[in-house]
Amino acid sequence: MSLQANFTDPAWSDGLAGPWRRWSHQNFLWTNEGFSDFEGYLGSFDKNQRRNIKRERQSLADQGLTLKVVSGDEIPDEWFGLMGQLYDKTNDQFGPWAARFLEPSFFESLGAIRPLLSFSATFQPNDPLPVALGFLLGKNGRLVGRYWGERVHYPDQYFNVCYYGPIEETIRRGWRDFDPGAGSELKVRRGFRSERNVSLHKFYDPAADRMFSSNVGRMNAQEQARIDALNAAVPFRQAGKLGTERF
Repeated sequence: MSLQANFTDPAWSDGLAGPWRRWSHQNFLWTNEGFSDFEGYLGSFDKNQRRNIKRERQSLADQGLTLKVVSGDEIPDEWFGLMGQLYDKTNDQFGPWAARFLEPSFFESLGAIRPLLSFSATFQPNDPLPVALGFLLGKNGRLVGRYWGERVHYPDQYFNVCYYGPIEETIRRGWRDFDPGAGSELKVRRGFRSERNVSLHKFYDPAADRMFSSNVGRMNAQEQARIDALNAAVPFRQAGKLGTERF
């Protein structure tokens, strides 16, 4: 048997007593480094990637789509059920290996926390329902995402709903950062740096504790090397500050 705690807060974890083993993990985070608008953010990239992001953003308009972020009381009630349907549709693409953690009733109950919610959405002309939705939570200067899904697939829709729309909303609010959730290294090319978070593990089987503790140092070193490599690959115009260890 074992006990574990994920995404631990240092103020809490540092006070824990007993033989807890610390395991490092990489995750992505976009940080607002004083940008006043999305164009200012674009200016931080090298020339090639700045052009690529502009192309991906323009791609929506070229396909007749518009992007909006809708928050709080402005969110129509019917969007909650639609988000559940699109969440299931997205997971259906991956079969039994999907990250299907939530039931439709979860999305239908979201109205109770409406002030914390935002949806990044694309629209077609004369269609009242979004073509795609990304589900976001926001509090204390951080926007967190995101489950997402699309009724109809369009090229570059994913990047706009899941990355560019939330980044622009984070800048508009003057918030500190946007945590995009788990996912692929596509985020590196869009300006997401990597940081380290820590999970804590306590094993009640001495043999399992010995096995884990004898290997976790090597695993942590490998994960830090991966974090450093990902941060070195972010295509910013100037190297600037690379990802930091928050824990």
